[in-house]
Amino acid sequence: MSDVSPYVWFLKQALKHWPSVKEEASDKNFDKNVKNISGFISKNFDPAELVVAIKGFKCVVEITPTDDNSVVIIFLDKEDCPYKAIINRNSDRFFLESIKFECPACFGDGVLEERNKNIECYICGGAGWGVA
Repeated sequence: MSDVSPYVWFLKQALKHWPSVKEEASDKNFDKNVKNISGFISKNFDPAELVVAIKGFKCVVEITPTDDNSVVIIFLDKEDCPYKAIINRNSDRFFLESIKFECPACFGDGVLEERNKNIECYICGGAGWGVA
């Protein structure tokens, strides 16, 4: 995969439809939020991820192609909080598979040091992102 810029463009567009930080995470708003972003998410997207308060888009930290049709984008929001987005491409359409925040316990490593031993992070389950 040579050109990843369409994936970044798509991510920026999807974030424009992300639920506002000002909106309360209530059942009433939840259905509205899912509807607002439905054109950007895959059928496998977990709607519970919409409660994450992403504050815009600042910059890309890293882009890693995973295969011919998807990329992992690590990006910062406007408050320098890191997120990991997985975007798939199917023909001429892009779909957001997932957006997760960096784990506040292991800071993306998936591992914690406890009594001089490395253990799997109990918050993210070793993924480094989101909550297990």
